[in-house]
Amino acid sequence: MKKILTLLAIFLVLPQICLAVGEISNAHAVGFLDVQVLEKGKISVSGDVNEIEVELTIPQEDVYQKIIERIVISNNQLCDNQNDCSYSYITDDVGNQKLKIVWANPDSDINFDVRTDMKINRRTKANFEKSPSFLEDASEVEVSNPSIRALAFEITENSETDFEKIAEVTKWLNENIVYDKTMINRALNAKNVLEKKRSVCGGYSNLAAALLRNLGYQTAYIAGYAYSDEGEFIRHAWNEVYTDTDSYTLDSTWGEIPIDATHIKFAVQTGGPFVMAQMKASGYGDFSTVLEDTESYITLNEFTYNSIVFGESNLVKDELWRGTETTYALLESDLESDGCILTKVRSQSCILGESEFLRPVTAEEIVYFCDNKKYFSLFEVPVTDKGMEYTCALEIFPFSGTKQSDTIVIKESEAPTEPARIDTNEVFIKAGEEFTATSNGFIYTDYGASGNGELSTTAPLKDFKVYGYNGYLLEQEINVVEEKLFDIELTVDEPVKSNEEVRFSLFVNNLLDDEQEISTVFRGKTDTRTVTDNEMFEFSYNPSGPGDNVVTVFVKSGDFSTSVSKTIAFEEGGYLQTFWNSFMRIINKYLG
Repeated sequence: MKKILTLLAIFLVLPQICLAVGEISNAHAVGFLDVQVLEKGKISVSGDVNEIEVELTIPQEDVYQKIIERIVISNNQLCDNQNDCSYSYITDDVGNQKLKIVWANPDSDINFDVRTDMKINRRTKANFEKSPSFLEDASEVEVSNPSIRALAFEITENSETDFEKIAEVTKWLNENIVYDKTMINRALNAKNVLEKKRSVCGGYSNLAAALLRNLGYQTAYIAGYAYSDEGEFIRHAWNEVYTDTDSYTLDSTWGEIPIDATHIKFAVQTGGPFVMAQMKASGYGDFSTVLEDTESYITLNEFTYNSIVFGESNLVKDELWRGTETTYALLESDLESDGCILTKVRSQSCILGESEFLRPVTAEEIVYFCDNKKYFSLFEVPVTDKGMEYTCALEIFPFSGTKQSDTIVIKESEAPTEPARIDTNEVFIKAGEEFTATSNGFIYTDYGASGNGELSTTAPLKDFKVYGYNGYLLEQEINVVEEKLFDIELTVDEPVKSNEEVRFSLFVNNLLDDEQEISTVFRGKTDTRTVTDNEMFEFSYNPSGPGDNVVTVFVKSGDFSTSVSKTIAFEEGGYLQTFWNSFMRIINKYLG
């Protein structure tokens, strides 16, 4: 009798639902926020002071951030513009509204509170006043630095659209700059951050602004507060950017486009740092005034989860065999969003003991797309006990969306008789050309193209990988080049039996105006010819058995080289095929 072990995982679904209080478990999915911001400060006063004036940075009001009420309190009294305390609003050079509080003839220390009740929606677009200053060098943003300029174009050299360029910069910063709290209160200018590769949010945002301005995008440094994964609101910085036709909000520290509603905007700046308050005072004789640290305390009243990434996940093979060789489970996810997004995606499996039962090959990575994308998650299957059957849930979790999952079964069953195969027309291709490949199972690329047995796709601007999958996995890298010297096509005289000689041809088409010397190599034998227009190379070999069914030819001209491969489908009937099938059945029975 079979003993079935079922492994369970608890999934958190983030519906569109309002929560009155409580801790936010996934800030990336928050679409609405109701908070009270309390800014507290203290001014020490001694001597004959005539007037004290404080300029306080306050939460801004715009399309996404609405101020419901603001109250100014001084020494537990309402600052109502009638007594010794008055206030007004002023606007700085880039459009920020600030609160100016004035005290007349203070004779003792001042404690002041500014309470702002507000409602915030997910900030999907930039919202600041455009100005040439958002393209130029600024405090801590060295746009003209040669290293920063070179990096901006290096990161985006294979990007076509504005969104792809902005996403690539965001992704590069998140993956290449280490978040290091010891960098707080240190120099966070863009040049230093690039050199040290370590920073906190202010440095990420300074460098993001410098890189994006080099690409011609007006980019603002945004200072404020946001909800961290430590379960509290902290001082934070991010960016808003305008293109010629659109605009975006991005958080390169946490890997988000657009940013979630927990980001509370206090100031638009051309660069860091964030100054909370400034004070000036006047008086007579030997007087003294000191503005002590101003702190903000944020009370969460209500929030709404509103996912912006949706989709469905299904396993390519929902049953796998137990065995001693490395096998994989492959989860195929169709991700959808209304527009362009960048989000982190986490892959995880059910838990056995204290660890994941199936190990995700890539546990977490940044993904970006517009409208829809196919995403593949690969899990390594462990060696399991003989006679046992395992059921395990596998899932992906887009941080800006909801978890998606499917369930795999691992049990005693017959494994494929051959490993995964990939047959490609060549491993060098020009961007925009049609790329075709076949496999003895499922076939897919790292950018989302896929097919069952056959793949036909347009080559992207950069190198990519192709995977053949039948429970086993094979990886093939394809190089995208600016120029090709020749085209090649491999054809095999089929059908072929495993005990017969295999004959095949390689057609080479010269793409240059001049003749060139082209060499082919097959199983250690080289054939070199001078090709003017095109040439046919003939090959043959005697297979050592049914498993000897892959032909690969390497082709070279000067420094340019490529290869082409094909898997031959032997006809049943050869004596070697009969022997091989019997042998594999014995192996699977006694060693599987």
